[in-house]
Amino acid sequence: MTFNKIMRRNCVLFYFLTTLSLILCISGIVRYERNKKNAVESSQKTLNLPNSAFSVAFSDPSVFYDNFVDATKLARQQEKPMLLLFTAKNCAYSKQMLETTFQSDAVKPFLQRFILVNVDINQHRKLCRQLNVEATPTIQFLSAQSVPLQRVNGITKPEELIACMNSTLQTITASGIRVAR
Repeated sequence: MTFNKIMRRNCVLFYFLTTLSLILCISGIVRYERNKKNAVESSQKTLNLPNSAFSVAFSDPSVFYDNFVDATKLARQQEKPMLLLFTAKNCAYSKQMLETTFQSDAVKPFLQRFILVNVDINQHRKLCRQLNVEATPTIQFLSAQSVPLQRVNGITKPEELIACMNSTLQTITASGIRVAR
């Protein structure tokens, strides 16, 4: 092979690979923007949630509801936002949060302003997909009308949870939704 043929073949290969790389980058950007747009749109819609019962993994039944449908009805009646705690039975961090953060004396008065639901991610994958929950523990705040609000991922200390609850209540108040006190 002559030097010119080798160079021509290398140039064709270079342009082919460059074009392929550009196409992949552009399709990745388009996919990212589409997912970002869908996430914003879904956060502004009311969730269409399943009518199945939600189990309580570790929690005290007097604090966390085990049935999402009942909790949603109660939230609407009482005009209270909901706090969904996504857990897994084998997750030590979920258990730690339930035993420490949610049992904190500083947190308890704030919890009374929310309807609490503990959702096991292994049993309720559809809801996890709808809310894009991928890890435990995750806290998702919903309005009384099931509109997704704020989210907290990972272990949360009592002070952080209180700040998030206050922030959620302020968001609801700013949007003009009545909240029971």
